[in-house]
Amino acid sequence: MRKMLFKVSLFLITLLLSINVKANSINEIDMDVYLDENGNAIIKEVWDATLTSGTEGYRAFSKLEGKTITDFKVTDEDGNVYKNVSYWNSKDSFNNKAYKSCFNYTSNGLELCWGITNYGDRKYTLEYKINNLVTQYTDNQGIYFKFINLSNNVGNARITIHTDSELSFDNAKIWAFGNNGEINFTDGKIVY
Repeated sequence: MRKMLFKVSLFLITLLLSINVKANSINEIDMDVYLDENGNAIIKEVWDATLTSGTEGYRAFSKLEGKTITDFKVTDEDGNVYKNVSYWNSKDSFNNKAYKSCFNYTSNGLELCWGITNYGDRKYTLEYKINNLVTQYTDNQGIYFKFINLSNNVGNARITIHTDSELSFDNAKIWAFGNNGEINFTDGKIVY
């Protein structure tokens, strides 16, 4: 009996050690923000993620306050361009969401959604445009915008903002709120 109990215990310990339970995680987001002369932003985000469950990825935006998002496109690490569909059913199956993307309007704003398509280590490139990102105030122009929702578990994030002209302390002021990172002018760009 003891011998059998030892074998069963050893089997269970081996089984538990061999199961690698890892939740979905966003390892890194690298965001490039190009500001055009009209105050619109053309954005390219590269998401490096490890995915083991679920059916979709999404990028939520709230409090857009006069800003609109257009021209959404998703490409994966294999160069697959996801098909934009007219309606997103968040309860749809994994297979029905594969290689598809869509705007999903919510009561708080909108989400850019795409099908996970495959589990494992994934890299997605999201491209979109935010119209009217730069706001005209009475004395200046500025950007007040939550680029990344820090309530998500993101390992590392980097945001680079640039225009056709060089940005520096001579022509711009920079602040960053809600993070432990740094914001600097680097090579004529804002790097956050």
